[in-house]
Amino acid sequence: MTTLHWVPAQSATPRGVALVIHGLNVRPNAMQPLANCLAAAGVECLLLSLHGHGDNVAPPPGQSAATDSAARLESFRRVSYALWRDETAAAYAIARAHSRRLDAPLLLAGFSLGALMGCNLALTEPDVRFDRLILLAPALALRPHSRLPRLLACWPRFVIPSLAPPAYRANRGTPVAAYMALYAALARFGRGDLRRLDAPALVLIDPADELASYAGLARLCERLPRWTLCPVAKSAGAAHQVHHLVIDAPSVGQAAWTDMCVRITAFVQEPSSPRR
Repeated sequence: MTTLHWVPAQSATPRGVALVIHGLNVRPNAMQPLANCLAAAGVECLLLSLHGHGDNVAPPPGQSAATDSAARLESFRRVSYALWRDETAAAYAIARAHSRRLDAPLLLAGFSLGALMGCNLALTEPDVRFDRLILLAPALALRPHSRLPRLLACWPRFVIPSLAPPAYRANRGTPVAAYMALYAALARFGRGDLRRLDAPALVLIDPADELASYAGLARLCERLPRWTLCPVAKSAGAAHQVHHLVIDAPSVGQAAWTDMCVRITAFVQEPSSPRR
């Protein structure tokens, strides 16, 4: 079962519809500040909760009940690229149908894994297309050490403790199976035709990101002329020093978040340019 949550636009006539997808082992509702930013800009938002992250869980096999955290972690241990792809595709279909009813553009707004799953769907499914992309620290290019969990591929249920702040993480750690699903998505992305992502894109990332590669994303943007790479510098008041987290005011500081929202609003509201 997939959990979906709508955030209505704060305007009488919506300017677009956005599919919003969270990162790996990040609570889906941590994307609410981004959705609020988009809603204030006149965009309807559909927040997707990928399996193993939100309330779309069931008790472990053989048990009639379990705590939410135990059931969620067990679900996380059984995820796959195919499962997340199907959930992303189902949410896309709902968002696309709504955008057509409104006669409005369809956007992807994804953080890390969420950006990868959305972009990968556009690369692999001929009927999928986003009109604009807002990508926060997208896992489209990883630093070499981000691939170390591959060494544990024979133990998919093993949980690697998370270093993310507790307020953001969905589970106490990330199973190897979830990392393998991410790597499978990244492999599919690497084999895709990038011309299918020829749409205006705003890529926001801290150059000191510990997981996503700023240099790798810069090279990707060189191949996609309508993609704009925007470095994010954390400002005073940032509660966390995890550079990969760039999703709200506490993670980057209020001044930096305000600047990000200004950039996102301008990007959403600028006239569309013709496809090349």
